[in-house]
Amino acid sequence: MAIAAFIGVDSQNAGCVKIMASDIYNPYSTPDTDYAKFLFNSKYQTMRFAGIVARAYSGSGQAFTPAGTGTSNFLTFYDGYLTNIANYFIRSNAFPALEYAVPLFDIKYKDASGVVNYGARVTRYFLGFNNRSALFTTPGYGEEGWLTNFTGTGTYAFNMAQGFGTHFFNSEFAQTYKEFVVWNLPGTAVPINNPPLAPVAGQVAVEITRTACRAAKPGYDVRTATPSQLSFDSSSLPAKVVAAGDIALPSGTTVYPLTALAGVAIGQLRADVIVYQGGTIFYPTNPLSTETEYGADYQFSGANIVFSNPFGAARARFIVYALDDSSPSAGDNDVWREFNDGTRDVLQFLRPGAARPPRLSDIMVDSRWPQVRILNEGYIDVGGVNGAQQWVVPLSTGGLFPFVKYVTVHAGGSGVRLGNFSGTISSRVKAPYTVYGYYDTADAGKAYYTAGDSTYCQLTPSEARFFTFRGLPTRRYLSGGSNISNLVTENDPTPIIGIRYYILGIPA
Repeated sequence: MAIAAFIGVDSQNAGCVKIMASDIYNPYSTPDTDYAKFLFNSKYQTMRFAGIVARAYSGSGQAFTPAGTGTSNFLTFYDGYLTNIANYFIRSNAFPALEYAVPLFDIKYKDASGVVNYGARVTRYFLGFNNRSALFTTPGYGEEGWLTNFTGTGTYAFNMAQGFGTHFFNSEFAQTYKEFVVWNLPGTAVPINNPPLAPVAGQVAVEITRTACRAAKPGYDVRTATPSQLSFDSSSLPAKVVAAGDIALPSGTTVYPLTALAGVAIGQLRADVIVYQGGTIFYPTNPLSTETEYGADYQFSGANIVFSNPFGAARARFIVYALDDSSPSAGDNDVWREFNDGTRDVLQFLRPGAARPPRLSDIMVDSRWPQVRILNEGYIDVGGVNGAQQWVVPLSTGGLFPFVKYVTVHAGGSGVRLGNFSGTISSRVKAPYTVYGYYDTADAGKAYYTAGDSTYCQLTPSEARFFTFRGLPTRRYLSGGSNISNLVTENDPTPIIGIRYYILGIPA
């Protein structure tokens, strides 16, 4: 199939770059809301990474980066203080490209080999007297999140205006290696910087020459646009999605080939994965109501993503991103490249001066790689509403599979425990997790509950429905004995007040 590409002013009087999913679609007049008909459209909001910081669990002791820094001036601070448990703090200036005080983020969990990710699995976590209490949850449980104005107390007191606070739970969740992935998108009610606007007469929206290859979002002039006003540019690359899909995960191993990487050095691969059971998608987990462990691990092996499912049959909806921080290659100044990779025709927009073949870091747009579309985004004000609540966001997917990313926004407070530290914060933002627990007493038997810091999203083509449980106990466990008189009940000192969500679209 020939590639149908368009560079110019479309029927909405907007200068743009478009690549169509089929040459039967007219790039000039096809409505932008028919998302599935576009492989790329420079009029859409861009997803960009702000950076990744990685850290391996290294036992007891403390470590600061850069070398020679301490609690007053670190970028990262590691504190191993108990067997198999450590604190880790990352200041926001460890992500120099970050444009927001509080960003959208993901946390990836890996085992000792550094390749297997446990983020898409529900695991039992025992606590309290004789393991008579437990939680069923994902590894994100216990993450402190992105902290604002943390003021610590104690032996190693320090202040941090913005940044991560996290724990390594090495024994419970096999958290021997973590990656903190930060996006250049807001993680609070703050609006996105420089969203697409109405086109302005006289503006230059696209510049493709032998020395420049870039396009601005509608309403901005490509000659003066800042990185967040650009759709793509050699200095502002969009996230490169090299695979996306929704597949069956029977028990055992499932291999999914990343065929869109043919002819390209792979570089680093990352994935967002939702594992669910049944016909309805839930993230981060199905709502839990029984003692059930389910989900899958995954790893990258060559040009494949390999899922390992030790439990019952499930499905995975996923997005695979390719990253390459290497320097640009050296070659000619052809910024437009067309070829056939053996199975299909391909169109690429390249950095000026890219070699043939180009490096991954040279490729700004590739017609084999589906563009991430933000179908809907916004903020839900949970406020002070307690108990089980639902919040509905209507969707129009335009023929794409919906995919959800969200974080939960929490109030500040004093006496907040961060592992080996305590202090005050003005607010924090956490990665979502679903928590279902029980306690088993000798005199009253086993009792179950959904935790107050639990959240999840039910996702269909027509809506995203968010569930919260603010005000309910976050943990209930037995301390010092097995009778009901030994029951300890804990609540979230910084309860949820909001949800910052992004509904993405991937090819069906």
